[in-house]
Amino acid sequence: MKTTLKKISIATAIILTSQLALAAEIIEKPSKVKKAIANTTIDFSGGKGAVVEYFAADGTARGRSNKNGVFTGKWFVRPDATLCVVHDDPNQSGCVFVLRRKHEIEFHRFDDVLEGPFPIVKGNPNRL
Repeated sequence: MKTTLKKISIATAIILTSQLALAAEIIEKPSKVKKAIANTTIDFSGGKGAVVEYFAADGTARGRSNKNGVFTGKWFVRPDATLCVVHDDPNQSGCVFVLRRKHEIEFHRFDDVLEGPFPIVKGNPNRL
């Protein structure tokens, strides 16, 4: 009986894991990336508010860092559905694939590095 319950539990876990993986896939259409990013604020400090950035619908990015103060940039989506953000600092600029869940976003870089997940909210609650 215990072996049967253990097998059922393992099978259930595998099914749930598969369903979660399918529910959160990299966005492959440029229009969907734009919709997922436009008019949102991302907290790059994992909810601590130390680095936040607002992505306006017009392609402007405005942020604030506790360390470096206010910054601005531009964002756009390429035909391959990658999100590109351009700042004055080239180390803070680049293009990534986007994976969006309801209240989180992940960035998948071309060098296979995963950034996030980061909290994301609609609008500009920080008035950036």
